[in-house]
Amino acid sequence: MSGVIEPVPWTAPPGAAPLRAALGSRAELLATLAAAIPAVDPSRGLLLLALDVDDFRRFNAERGYAAGDLLLADLGRRLAELGRAFALGADAFALVLDGSPEELWRRGAAALWSLDPGAGALALRCSFGAAVLVDPEGDAVAALVLAEDRLADQRNRAPSVAERFGELILAILRAQQPETSEHALDVAELAAGVAARLGVDPFDRALVRRAAELHDVGKIAIDPAIVAKPGPLDDDEWAFIRRHTLIGERIVAAAPSLAAAAELVRSTHEAWDGSGYPDALAAEEIPFGARIVAVCDAFDAMISRRPYAPPRTVAQARAELRRCAGTQFDPAVVDAFERVLDARALLPG
Repeated sequence: MSGVIEPVPWTAPPGAAPLRAALGSRAELLATLAAAIPAVDPSRGLLLLALDVDDFRRFNAERGYAAGDLLLADLGRRLAELGRAFALGADAFALVLDGSPEELWRRGAAALWSLDPGAGALALRCSFGAAVLVDPEGDAVAALVLAEDRLADQRNRAPSVAERFGELILAILRAQQPETSEHALDVAELAAGVAARLGVDPFDRALVRRAAELHDVGKIAIDPAIVAKPGPLDDDEWAFIRRHTLIGERIVAAAPSLAAAAELVRSTHEAWDGSGYPDALAAEEIPFGARIVAVCDAFDAMISRRPYAPPRTVAQARAELRRCAGTQFDPAVVDAFERVLDARALLPG
């Protein structure tokens, strides 16, 4: 799959049909989920999106209830064209999609773009909560509760567009490969601290954190049996793994708001001496944010229990970073990383 997801501007259609004419009910949503869940697995799951139009009361106050009804009817029709769609309330919806992890991301992201009235002239947006089902023993009610809880959380936080799309990818990655997802969040926390230590401005610091969160999403398109293989990988398996930065760039770049993060994702396995991949970049040819992520990624991988190796101690991992400074890693980033670790060690608790 390739291509960028394009936003679809909203225009009120003439003679819009009633919202509920195209959408199922909450009870029908639960029945649909219950019927579909037994067939899911990590290679092909279900994505449940619970959506709510932000600031809809303000829209009604400024434009009138008739315009609000037209907006909701149009959003309902768009949902019905994208997948199995349902009404959860006056201005709340649900959408159920099925597919491979990459298909869930692309179809889910396309739905969010299409439902985003802010893509046109209106200053509105849909908050959402995502639940991804890959367990055939999963529970429909629990999935809906999770999606609605995440919707409420996102509505309260009001994250940026880029953050919203990043959260969708991470929800899909978490369902298919929970260990990879947990690792990504740990790397992001470290990378944000190192970026701050190096004086990166807040905007670019947020970009580094986002790229760190997303640096492994290319693995959703790789056989989970290879990612989690307990023994050494053969040459063909390593070739698949080494493609994950290119796949990750392609997946992340599908959402225009994540284009800058996608560029960093591509370069997170380049090496300071030019021996990395995919482009054999060297030294300052490697984007600065990618150099930060590379150090944090390597450290967290070393101290974590991996399918192919026992965890190292923090001291052993630090020694390995120092040994590879100037070859695999940017020496300045390694130095800043160690200072962050030292500062953390001094914190109470």
